[in-house]
Amino acid sequence: MRSMVEGYLRGPVSCPSTTLRVVPLPMLAHGEELCDAPHMTTELVALAWGCVLALVHVFAAVRVKTRQYGTAWNMGARDEALPPPDPIVGRLARAQANFFETFPIAAAAILIVHAAGLEDRWTAIGALVWLAARIVYLPVYALGIPKLRTLIFLIGIIGIGMVLWPALTATFG
Repeated sequence: MRSMVEGYLRGPVSCPSTTLRVVPLPMLAHGEELCDAPHMTTELVALAWGCVLALVHVFAAVRVKTRQYGTAWNMGARDEALPPPDPIVGRLARAQANFFETFPIAAAAILIVHAAGLEDRWTAIGALVWLAARIVYLPVYALGIPKLRTLIFLIGIIGIGMVLWPALTATFG
């Protein structure tokens, strides 16, 4: 039986171009071919990390709101009238709302190109552009930098467009 280290030392692996291999460790330990291993495309990996980012948005927003209104408010029914939120509370709530407005579109685009087998280098780049823009968007919005925030939002939309483009062009083909 080959060790896990030997599995890594076999040299470069030549697999299809836009595929990021997520290989179970036992497969490496048994020396199986990496290209034959179960894998996720770059687009699906970006979508998975987008799900993690969604949770970051939720917890960031609720954390600053709880800091302002207290743990009793957070654990209660939240029926009472509240004073206006601090600026950071409002910004993180709006950033979260913005993320959840665009996340379903990104997810649908990624799943469409995956299901149709239309993934290519550009859809992979588009998914990573979308994810990177959305990661940067949260702290920029939290800091209250309006013009940069809008530019980052537009870059994320361009990333979604890059992912969706092959599916749209395939409808005319």
